[in-house]
Amino acid sequence: MVRALFFTFFAFLFIVVACSNQSDKGFYHKSGNMIYSEEQNEMYNKGSDEGEYGFVRQVKNPIPHAENEQNIPPINREHVAESISQLIVRLPNVNDASVVVTDKEVLIAYTAESEEDRSLIRDQVIQSAKAGIPGWLDVYVTDVDYIRQDIENIASIDPNTPDRRTKINHVIDLIHTENEKALK
Repeated sequence: MVRALFFTFFAFLFIVVACSNQSDKGFYHKSGNMIYSEEQNEMYNKGSDEGEYGFVRQVKNPIPHAENEQNIPPINREHVAESISQLIVRLPNVNDASVVVTDKEVLIAYTAESEEDRSLIRDQVIQSAKAGIPGWLDVYVTDVDYIRQDIENIASIDPNTPDRRTKINHVIDLIHTENEKALK
């Protein structure tokens, strides 16, 4: 009897300890179908910050329509805006850039050193912005100073504000109007 209780206790203890081991989180812990390199980073890159890579393997869900396939992958908008502004300011004739990334578009106001080659600088800004963003985002660019304040004001709009889309569309219309004037 004591022997059976002793064996049962150790079997139970073994199962609990084996099931509670959290060191191997598995590949599918976040969304059920992705493998992230950061999960295995410690294993491959011990003590090294150099040569790090970003890797994700996406596996199709075997259950059709189990997840909403229309979901747009999340992005860190502030990080994207910072990356774009850094790229733009590195351009030879650009001194300043204000960037707002919304759920549908990227709004950019920049200051150029000179009025010469305005369309060339504008094209460089657009290409730099497109290099750092997902393809579903539209890019709107202006070098008109008074629109810069409107773009910066969008950054402070609460995402739950009912008329935020109207305000964003108003700024986009201003950008279109000013760009049409510049082309004439």
